[in-house]
Amino acid sequence: MLFQTTQAQYPEPEPVDVDLLPFSPPEPYTVPDWPEQVEISTTTMTWTNVDVAPDGSKIVFDYLGDLYEYGFDDGSSVMA
Repeated sequence: MLFQTTQAQYPEPEPVDVDLLPFSPPEPYTVPDWPEQVEISTTTMTWTNVDVAPDGSKIVFDYLGDLYEYGFDDGSSVMA
């Protein structure tokens, strides 16, 4: 059995006068030249990944999108 299909024909929409709208269109968003830097202080971490070096001398963990190494011998923590 064969079916005949046709493409729907819709009329062209009429242009809208934006001056008649009950609201004003939003202003275009502009990206600032430099992002604002904000200093934060926190004491807890959640969903943190931690890995221990094969020799057990240090761990590597991520925190707020950065990787850090913590050495057990000297207790220093540096951004990797």
